[in-house]
Amino acid sequence: MRVNISYSVELEDVLDNIRALYTRENLKLKDKIDEVNKVLSEQYYEQGIGELVFSIKEYREAMSEMDLKLNEIVGILRGYQQIKENESPLKEENETQAEE
Repeated sequence: MRVNISYSVELEDVLDNIRALYTRENLKLKDKIDEVNKVLSEQYYEQGIGELVFSIKEYREAMSEMDLKLNEIVGILRGYQQIKENESPLKEENETQAEE
């Protein structure tokens, strides 16, 4: 079951947190691919078709999970980018007022 969680981090820590999320999810994908490749790289036999099908299903599910994570990461990065873009005019305005 998937659930959404949220937590806050300092703005300057967002990119490090996103990198850590990507790294963790990418490692899980690599581990699953390595596991599945052991089965899919071997000689295929009629008796092993069920295991092949199961392995392919696991491979596809792992890629789907990574796709979901990448989509979440893109959403977070877009939100971060918007915050940074909106922050720039405020900084310029504050600097202009300070100069006056």
